[in-house]
Amino acid sequence: MHARVLLIDGTNTFTTYWIRHTGKDVYHGWHPNQKGSYHASGQSHNKTRSGEVSDIEKHTPLAELKGVHILASLGWLNHPNSFEGQMSTDLQYRPQLKKSRSDAILMIDSRAIPLEANIQLTIGLLEPGNLTALDRVVYRYSDANAIFFHTKQLLLDTSVKPWVWAKVDMATQEQSTERIAKFFASDRNSGQHAEMSDFGSDRI
Repeated sequence: MHARVLLIDGTNTFTTYWIRHTGKDVYHGWHPNQKGSYHASGQSHNKTRSGEVSDIEKHTPLAELKGVHILASLGWLNHPNSFEGQMSTDLQYRPQLKKSRSDAILMIDSRAIPLEANIQLTIGLLEPGNLTALDRVVYRYSDANAIFFHTKQLLLDTSVKPWVWAKVDMATQEQSTERIAKFFASDRNSGQHAEMSDFGSDRI
């Protein structure tokens, strides 16, 4: 299974992230010079094209994964110059290449998003059938942890185990400012400290 998140702007199509699940191991990345992996053994690491390995960690074996595991997240501002120069060349989607074939695609159209809006992309794995765990990382307007973002798009591939998911969270500067004010106003009125979830949690 090979899934891809594409960003279009009317002129270019960029691969903002990709993930490949072989049925045994998971590979993922956004830049052609580096990729991450989560192996059947539970070991994860990043590896450059030249072979340098970093960020070695030990997790639950892939087949035994429970709940949600976040592989990576990245964010950017919706702006015509967000992807320019060498990055524009490196991330350009080339559908004519065999390696560009995809089983699932999540498409982001920057023209439909307000200028300067914050976009957050998150990629992860899900215990098969555990939609309750996935629901905990979907941000709604009413959620305390959606103070900055709310989820606009969600991709779920169930053809492999564990399942693969990707989500796009979004917020304009005005929405962020408004929600921050409401959050702290509610906090003061209740006399309690509201907690936001750790966006980079290993398992939820």
